Amino acid sequence: MTVLIVGAGPAGLTLAAELGLAGVPCRVLERRSERYPHSRAFALTPRCLEIMEMRGEVEEFLTRGLESPVVSLGSKGRGIDMRRYIDSRHAYNLILPQVQTEEVLEAWALKRGAVIERDTEVTGLEQDTDGVTVTVKGPEGEHTERASYVVGCDGIRSTVRDLLGIPYPGMPSEFSAIIADVQLTHVPEDEQVFARHTDRGMVAVMPFPDGHFRLMIQDHRRMQVPVGESVTLEEIRSSAADILEVDLGIHSPRWLSRFRSEQRLAERYRVDRVLLAGDAAHAHTPAGGQGLNLGIQDTVNLGWKLAATVQGWAPADLLDSYEAELRPLAARILRQTESVFRFNTARGPLLRGARWTVKQLLHVPALQRSVITEMAGTKTRYGKGAHGMTGRRVPDTTLALASGADDSLFSLLNSGKAVFLDSSPAGELARAAQRLWPGRLTAAHVRRASGRLPEALLVRPDGHVGWASDHPDQPAFRAEVGRWLGDPVA
Repeated sequence: MTVLIVGAGPAGLTLAAELGLAGVPCRVLERRSERYPHSRAFALTPRCLEIMEMRGEVEEFLTRGLESPVVSLGSKGRGIDMRRYIDSRHAYNLILPQVQTEEVLEAWALKRGAVIERDTEVTGLEQDTDGVTVTVKGPEGEHTERASYVVGCDGIRSTVRDLLGIPYPGMPSEFSAIIADVQLTHVPEDEQVFARHTDRGMVAVMPFPDGHFRLMIQDHRRMQVPVGESVTLEEIRSSAADILEVDLGIHSPRWLSRFRSEQRLAERYRVDRVLLAGDAAHAHTPAGGQGLNLGIQDTVNLGWKLAATVQGWAPADLLDSYEAELRPLAARILRQTESVFRFNTARGPLLRGARWTVKQLLHVPALQRSVITEMAGTKTRYGKGAHGMTGRRVPDTTLALASGADDSLFSLLNSGKAVFLDSSPAGELARAAQRLWPGRLTAAHVRRASGRLPEALLVRPDGHVGWASDHPDQPAFRAEVGRWLGDPVA
């Protein structure tokens, strides 16, 4: 039986590519007949770019996107340069409309063998110990089919989540805001990504690679306007001019939208053979651009674990670790994005004073580092193990291998398998790892590395540390690698 993925957004397409890379058949069912042409999400974070580099797919994103290394704090000259604090080749946000991100992800998934069916929706599901019976409605009518697992990546109004009866607590924001994709006669020259807070509200201006600009407008005098009320060109011109006290020369809109963001978190990510990911599991305000990026992280974490389960070699609790690792991360990011949103919409002298104080504090390098690495995703850590590295994201490292070749850690992760690095003089554990878990990992004996490595390092397929030790022994080696890769084959 195949895996059915419901929803062909960024999360669903990434999961399809990951399963295809692992050799697991999957189909993606998408309710819409065509891709939605407009994009609320507009950027990929450094960590998501690293994920794409780990799979050898980053170049197409970079070709289409626009690098933006400075994060604006809403005042002239107050941005934070990500390059000061992030140990990555991708120390920038990549401005890229979601529609183009989906195009690249879909091509990746199709290349890996995924099947994508549009104008097709799930209307019912029942599961038993052997699989899931899914009712599917498509162009030729309604039918049922069997799947080994189903993953709901079908957004904030998820049908899969509703069919499971999983509560999705949270609330919409009390304020509405505006997104507008337009052209400008007078382009702000102070910063590449321009944002300003004033007593009247907030305006952010972000360039798209094709010459258009994304405006986000929060006008304090119009934040109670119902979402259903149409946005006009005159409204955004008036709001932007009143907030900024300059005329941007806004014209030629291709998309105008009023929205009320929601903050929600599913109470569970899994019910037996049915799982949730992306916006079906969590919904965020636009602050920090975290929603799309967290959805991609969800499915890269889930993909290899689900593949291992389907293929029959996963440890008993491996699939449970998906919710255990990702739901706390989503809860933390929800708290952060809500705080940023309230910071941006603060009204009244006391709240404005607090916002001014926070901006002054953000000149402190230690605070800048904490904020930027959190936003970039490079601070992400899953769980807390006994060793200081366990669960942490692993940056790329150049490796001089005992075989005489030079390689990089991210290149070794291109296969979607775990990587075991042995930096001991003899390299005995690398040879043992390759023998004991054939086909489940790539083992390498390392002579030198561009960064410090522990003597034994297991990097999971999602680029996080599974085990690290400076003084490994055989019992710990077998137990810790087996914790992620199952029982040894030999």
